[in-house]
Amino acid sequence: MKRRLGIAQALIHEPQVLIVDEPTAGLDPEERIRFRNLLSEVAQERIVILSTHIVGDIEASCENIAIMDAGKILWKGTVTEILDNARGHIYTANVEKRFLPQIKKEYIVTGMLPQADYITVRIVSDAEPDLPNTILTEPDLESAYMYCLHSHGCDMSIDGGDE
Repeated sequence: MKRRLGIAQALIHEPQVLIVDEPTAGLDPEERIRFRNLLSEVAQERIVILSTHIVGDIEASCENIAIMDAGKILWKGTVTEILDNARGHIYTANVEKRFLPQIKKEYIVTGMLPQADYITVRIVSDAEPDLPNTILTEPDLESAYMYCLHSHGCDMSIDGGDE
């Protein structure tokens, strides 16, 4: 309710630009959807600048995006363009669970889906990973974001431990 009130207060004077920072952080899924829909409606009439690390908010609300690192814009364009940019660099592979710690050391792993006897991993890589059953995969926005950082030489160390 506080976030709704804040948006109402911000909109009452009909600004041409609305800046929101992490607007859906801490909201339950239902309220997050409502809030994203509200922002999308507002964005039809004015500029909405959304600062967030929640990829679902970006996918659901944004047409144009910019990626920043240490105050520097690394990339700007549309969601479609960043997905196109990552195409050919995102892979999935089904691997035995015991190999996961080594894979996480060698590759940028952006997703893991445990199965009965193995784990399906999503990997960002410039070349096809040397893993069995590797398949070139369509990028999602999260993987495209990680590829963007990687391709700009950003620190890609993801501390995931051996869990």
